[in-house]
Parts: sequence; C-alpha cells; structure tokens
Amino acid sequence: MGFLRYEWQIAGHTFPFLAVADTLALAQARYRFRHNSLGAIASELGIIPTTLHRAMADVLVTWQVWQRFVADMRQTESVTLAHVLYPNSRLAADEFVAMVTALQEAIPTGTPLQLRYQPEKAAATVRVVQPLEVYYDRGHGYMRAFCHLRQEERHFRLDRIAELKGLNEDGVSGY
Repeated sequence: MGFLRYEWQIAGHTFPFLAVADTLALAQARYRFRHNSLGAIASELGIIPTTLHRAMADVLVTWQVWQRFVADMRQTESVTLAHVLYPNSRLAADEFVAMVTALQEAIPTGTPLQLRYQPEKAAATVRVVQPLEVYYDRGHGYMRAFCHLRQEERHFRLDRIAELKGLNEDGVSGY
C-alpha cells in the first residue's frame, strides 16, 4: 500500500482511501508466531501450502490464513470491519468508525479539527489540524494533515487520537 500511495503522489494524485485487510497486521496484533512469514504462519495454523512463493499458491494460503483468523476472532467477539482493518486500535469499533467518518467528511470541506493526540512515549498535545488524507499502512490507520501547532504537514496515527472535535472557521467547536 505504501508503494502504491507513493506512486500516486509522484503522479500528483491523492491515493484513494481503501479498506485493506492486512493478514500480517492481524497476525502481529492478535498472535505471537515465531516468525511472521506467510509460510511460517500457515504452518503454525496447520495449513499446508502446496507450493510457496507462487502468486496463486500464496493467494490461496493467504485466504486460508484469513479464514482462520476470522474464525478465531468470532470465538471471542463479533467481528466488525473496523476490527479487521485496524487491529491495533484501542478504541471501541463504533467510536473508531465515528472518528474515521468525521475525518473523511472534513477532508473535502477543509474543516479544521481539534484533536488531543497521545504519542506512545510523550505527553499528550492538543492540536488544530486540517485533514488532507486518511490512509492505512502496516496495520495502522493514519491521517495526513496540516498541523497549525507545528505549521507544517504531519502524519497522525489514528489509534493515538484520544479526542476529536470539529471546529468552525473561527476555531470554535462545531460538534
């Protein structure tokens, strides 16, 4: 996905927000495999590939791994698209969907948003941003936005946004 996003940027376009179910991200978020190669994961799950490193064979093994992951998730909870797309999110699925929806609605209108951002190893900051893009990369959702605090474009991991508020043109909370 990163490769595709980069190529679209070179061509002067914004890569469309796509729903991506990443089996590697799911494996890393929900399991502790000895190795995270497709063959190693399949082997630990008892899936025997006919061949490795051939496009269609890898697709079929990935499909079997995917089916096993979903079956395992269903044993402990109802499975939502948000759980699958963003396996590392700490938010409840409905809160996460509401946040992504608000971000996607703010992009075409240029609506500024206020967010409380909690980096992994630093103090939380409150920022006003103008979202430019929501994208997925390696198991995490991100927002590319112009940050008014830093006066430059920044990337924010969605699972580290603790609070999000819409602002009107005057910087007053709109919702």
